[in-house]
Amino acid sequence: MRYDFTAHDYYAICPQINLMEPTHNPRYAALGVPQCPQCSGAEPAPTGEYIDAWRMRHRLFLNQARYVLAPSKDAALRMHEYFPDAPVRYVTHHDIPDAALLPVPRASRWRPMPICASLSSAA
Repeated sequence: MRYDFTAHDYYAICPQINLMEPTHNPRYAALGVPQCPQCSGAEPAPTGEYIDAWRMRHRLFLNQARYVLAPSKDAALRMHEYFPDAPVRYVTHHDIPDAALLPVPRASRWRPMPICASLSSAA
């Protein structure tokens, strides 16, 4: 059975979905593959697999898809970089109206709310 896969994030590439290490420092995303073992050691995949096994499993799945749909050119390029045999296609979201037709945001009435919390170690 053929299927289409829509990539909403980078989960197939990395279990961190945003290609950043746990502190969300954007510097690490620019390093690419070399930092992957270090990051996955600190924040392993939910399945406990190493990053190479993670990507291989997703590669096998994506290579069988009829299309791998990416919502941006950046996402399409990155998906193609990691999964070169997958049928990656850049497809915009047609359900989002033209920006010129969107309402102009009004000033927010948002106010910060203090949160009281305590942390304790369970013995």
